[in-house]
Amino acid sequence: MTEKRTQRKSERKKHYRPWIGFALFWVRLFTRKRKVEGKLVKGPCVYLCRHRGDDGVIGSFTSLKTVLRPWALHIFTDRKLAIKHFKEFTFSQKAGKGKLFTTIFSPICGWGLSSLVKSARAIPVYRGAEARKSIVTIKNSVRALEEGDQLLVFPDVDYADESEQKNGEIYKGFASVDTLYFRRNQERVKFVPIYLTKEKIVIHEPVTFGEGTEEETLERIVKGIYNE
Repeated sequence: MTEKRTQRKSERKKHYRPWIGFALFWVRLFTRKRKVEGKLVKGPCVYLCRHRGDDGVIGSFTSLKTVLRPWALHIFTDRKLAIKHFKEFTFSQKAGKGKLFTTIFSPICGWGLSSLVKSARAIPVYRGAEARKSIVTIKNSVRALEEGDQLLVFPDVDYADESEQKNGEIYKGFASVDTLYFRRNQERVKFVPIYLTKEKIVIHEPVTFGEGTEEETLERIVKGIYNE
């Protein structure tokens, strides 16, 4: 085993619990390997990628050879809430499954998903009725960056869209991470747009706020995650 592979293994062991490492091993084994273009960023940063259903999550974790801490909806970081979500929405409303199927598989999927999310040391994101807690997400993200972690955020509004459209809406809340980080450290956060398709993943050059207007910076980010 090379020195770099040994170091990566050590980093994953330090940051991930066994569940996520086990899952990544099997997912990489049975998914198509993407061509990676561009270079990973050293040190703390925030990678930004389209969700594309679940493909963005799987593609990012399996293709980027670095330890990532994702933002995840808070209900998926809590076992009871995750089970409730599968039971009352995912299987019953979205998938239209029957009561028997929903009763059996909601606890299994809720337990499994919440375990994986917590293993990845995900940072909970609060929306809807819980949006007032969004400052907690920002503070936890800044603390993670200060500790040298790299974050992974999926800002696209239509997360289920898997088309190759060239423009799209994004949530802009992640920009608040830079505001607080700069206030505390007098340094800008590096935001790294990622363009992902079924065949490849393109890592763009880092973008930082302060190199123009906020609108211009956000436009560069949108272009980066929607265009090669």
